[in-house]
Amino acid sequence: LPVTAPERLFQVDWPVPAFDRGAAPSHPYPVFESIRDSGVFDGIAAGGPSLSRVLVIEEGVVPESRQIYFVDRDFFATLGVQAAHGRTFVEDEDRRGAPVVAVLSDHYWRSVFNADPNVLGRSVTVGGTLATIVGVLPRGFRGLHLSEAPDFYVPLHAVADIDQGLPPGLDPFGLGFSWIRIVGRLRPAETAAAVTQGINALDCMCGRELTNGEVRPLSLTNVNIAAV
Repeated sequence: LPVTAPERLFQVDWPVPAFDRGAAPSHPYPVFESIRDSGVFDGIAAGGPSLSRVLVIEEGVVPESRQIYFVDRDFFATLGVQAAHGRTFVEDEDRRGAPVVAVLSDHYWRSVFNADPNVLGRSVTVGGTLATIVGVLPRGFRGLHLSEAPDFYVPLHAVADIDQGLPPGLDPFGLGFSWIRIVGRLRPAETAAAVTQGINALDCMCGRELTNGEVRPLSLTNVNIAAV
């Protein structure tokens, strides 16, 4: 992956056998908060795709179906991915009620906006919500799971406003809904084994699954392996 020091980036995995990994592991929002606030990682890149493709109005009035990815404020900083044009997200934009902003993938920028350098500051309507374009990502970055390649990214807390696939009444920030993928960066002197032990010692219902009454711990998978 075109990220900084990928050997120190690890995906927080489900406690499931390797042959049963049909999808990227996801966790409830409170689990992400607990792991983030514990400081077991040097930084966390958390996010998740929209449950269904979202209708986006770009240039004109005809909605197009697009793949959106919701990310926390530290997502790009943790990965070491910088915008090729403009910027990525700042802390105040990843909160409930904040004006929605968007960072475009390079492919989306080229295919929809014809690589227009003046795209920054323009708006798109995402699931009925107006979003201001603040940045464009570098050409090589296609996300953390190569089968997905999101069209563009919006802050994590915008999910309740623009994800049209959410069932009515479902709280995306509660324990009852697993949708957030967690990637953490190890500190230079730390090992994956030590951080794994630290995560599973947290009292946060860290996605441990009960199988025949057995509590199974979470594990870590390097991002380059998880990507494919």
